[in-house]
Amino acid sequence: MAAKPGDLAERLSEIAAPTLVISGDSDQVVSPKDRARVAAVVPNASFVIVAGAGHLVMEEQADSFVAEIERFLVTVSTMQPDEPNTPARLGGP
Repeated sequence: MAAKPGDLAERLSEIAAPTLVISGDSDQVVSPKDRARVAAVVPNASFVIVAGAGHLVMEEQADSFVAEIERFLVTVSTMQPDEPNTPARLGGP
């Protein structure tokens, strides 16, 4: 990601909360390189690519989007306070 004035990309590695990065496989707004970078830079982020969706995953594949969030929340709710998040993964339902 190219840094822009006021851009917070360089601070992604400071995120301590469990994080889910969701992207559509046909996203024309955020490049595959940039979405993978976000998932790689955020410590212990989970990464999901939803098939058949572009940039508006939550609208284009609402059921898959909700299912991924529910799956992530179940995982997070069972974590111990000092346990790292689940490893990054590609996929979908």
